[in-house]
This record gives sequence, C-alpha cells and structure tokens, in this order.
Amino acid sequence: MNSIRDQIIINNNKIQLINKEFADYVVSYYFSKKDVKEFIKCIFDWFAHGQEVEYALIGDFLRYGKRYEKMNYIKIEELLDRFINKKYELGDANSLFKLGIYIYYEYAEMKNYAIKLLEKANDMNNLDAKAALGICYLDGSNLNEINKVRGEKLLREVVVLDNIKAKEILGNMLIKGNIIKRNEIEGEKLLEEATLKGSNFAKYTLAVRTLFGYGIKADSDKGKKSLYELIEENDTKAMIALGEALIDGIGSSFNVDEGIKLLNNAIDLGNNRAKLYLACRFVLGEGVEQDCRKGIRMVEELAEKGETDAKLYLANY
Repeated sequence: MNSIRDQIIINNNKIQLINKEFADYVVSYYFSKKDVKEFIKCIFDWFAHGQEVEYALIGDFLRYGKRYEKMNYIKIEELLDRFINKKYELGDANSLFKLGIYIYYEYAEMKNYAIKLLEKANDMNNLDAKAALGICYLDGSNLNEINKVRGEKLLREVVVLDNIKAKEILGNMLIKGNIIKRNEIEGEKLLEEATLKGSNFAKYTLAVRTLFGYGIKADSDKGKKSLYELIEENDTKAMIALGEALIDGIGSSFNVDEGIKLLNNAIDLGNNRAKLYLACRFVLGEGVEQDCRKGIRMVEELAEKGETDAKLYLANY
C-alpha cells in the first residue's frame, strides 16, 4: 500500500481516493475490519502531522464517524485521543486550540470533543485555549454553577496575563451581568485596556455601549467619536451601528441622510447585514421614506446570494 498522502486528494473538504479499485474495496466492505480500521487510523495520523489540513475536513470526518455505522470498526473517541496525543507529542497546542474552537462553534453535536481538545491545549499552556475554555464553560449549553465558577476563574487567570481576548470577553460579561456577577466598572475598565492594546472589537463594543447606554453610563459624543474612528478604518459594523443611531436619532441627533450614507458604505464594502437592515427600513418606512418595492428588491438580491435571513424574511413577508 502506498502512503496515505499519495493515495488521496482533497476536494471540497472530502477525501477522495485516487485509486478507484481501492476505493471500491473500502466502500463495498471488501476489506476486513482490521484493514479498514488501520486505514482510518492512518488518515488520522496524517491529520495529526499535516499542517495544511483544513479544520473543516477533520470536523466533517469526525461527524461522519458519529453519524454513520461505516466507522464503527473504531470508536471516534479513540481516534480523537490518538490525534490529540500526536499533537501533544509534536508540541502543537495551537492546532488543538484552533480545531477545538472551530468544532465548538461549527458542530453543535460535538461540543464535548471541542472541550477535550481545548483542555489538552490548555494543559500545554496555550493562553488562547485557556480563554476559549473559559468561554465554553460559561456558554449557555454548558452552564451550571460548577462551570460558571470554573469559566470565570479561567478567564481571570488569562486576564492577569494581559490576554486581550480574555479582557474582551470578561469585560462584556461583567457589564451584562447575566452569567456572572455584574460589575460594570471593572467590565468597562477591561474593555478600555483591550482597546488600548489595539482591539477594535473592544473599541467597537465599548463605543456601542457608550452610545446607547447599554450597561454603562451613556455618553453619545464619546461613543460617536470612537465609531467614527473605526469607520475611518472601514469597520462596517461601526458603520451599521452609527448609521442606525443617526437614522433613529439616538444620542439626540437625527441625521437620516448621513445614516443612510453609512449603511450604503457598509453595503459597498460587502456587508450583507447592512443591506438587510436598510431594506427592512424601506419596507416598513422606519426612519426613512417608505419604498416597499425597493426594499423587497434588496432582500431578494440577498436571498439570491444565499443569505438565510433574507430568505426567512421573504418567507414570512
């Protein structure tokens, strides 16, 4: 048997065997269980050693194994442990972190696998994994008192080490107060620290909260100033937030024309969310002159591109 790398090509995140006869054997179960088991192990060994392998490919392979009986020759947990141990031997904590966070958000049915990957990366002192693990423990689907305490503890450990992502997440959670005990002063401080470290996410979050008074004291001038600074960097989320605020007169200043201009700028930069927001305003006449035909045409354009929210809007219109 030639090496695994020589036998396969990757096409649309699927493994395709180059040798048709060999593929027929695998698909038709002409190989023994032992042969198939060894072949699957070889694929996971290749996953573990291959830096160019896409995380979506590994995730799809794991999901396939969970859903179908073809891979019952070997337990998926054993494959995952094998993969994790190989990465541990290679000292590749970053790949474990990236795969773990990818699986957590892309494959809802495999969150336990994601946690396992992140825990091993955390054991290898990967700070991003520690922060991500804290977020996962505080996620609604895993939330209980034990996980709540552990998740906050992990985030605080990384915050002390000046990790920007941890400051972004913990800062937001402290301001919201819906998962951990509310402390808007500490939360605002953490977001300000992350902003000073160059985090546009923290800057945007703090600007929106300041502009609208979400969880902290409102200061429309300060919020607008920060959003305009982000807009100068072509931040489309900032364009949407300030555009909507100007159309609705948030912060005691109506400027419908400027608001529409900002939304159109975001649309020109490829933000489909901005187009849907503006389309809905035209349909309902909210803050702008009603033009139902124009609004529906914009939604239809988005639906033709495959935008799910646009399709749902048209289905319920």
